[in-house]
Amino acid sequence: MSHTPLADGLSRRKAYRAMSVIVGGLGFAITIYGLVTSAVAAIVVGLVLFVAVGFAFHVAANVTMNNAISRAAEAAGGRVHGAEYIPAIHGLHIDAFQQAKLKSAMSGQPIDDAFRFEMARLTSGG
Repeated sequence: MSHTPLADGLSRRKAYRAMSVIVGGLGFAITIYGLVTSAVAAIVVGLVLFVAVGFAFHVAANVTMNNAISRAAEAAGGRVHGAEYIPAIHGLHIDAFQQAKLKSAMSGQPIDDAFRFEMARLTSGG
């Protein structure tokens, strides 16, 4: 895999998402154990893992991806090369916010203006 900012960000995003699932699943299992055995400490620990730590990894994945898109845009002089756009959108299914940011970076317009336009288009369904 190439070591571009976007490719590195996509790799890190996948790792954070995997950690979110693993930690969240462990927390859920501990919570269920605590409910079955009436162990209050297990319920609390499980909920903390499931909600707080699992969500923190989820947020880290999204922040990492957004930062990678920004770095890719800066490295390309405000544009992201189209060859990176296709696997980012279709191979890893980034969310609408990240799609809009990536398309804005590719457009050659100032990123803030293009981003606002793209987000308006995505949220209006058109």
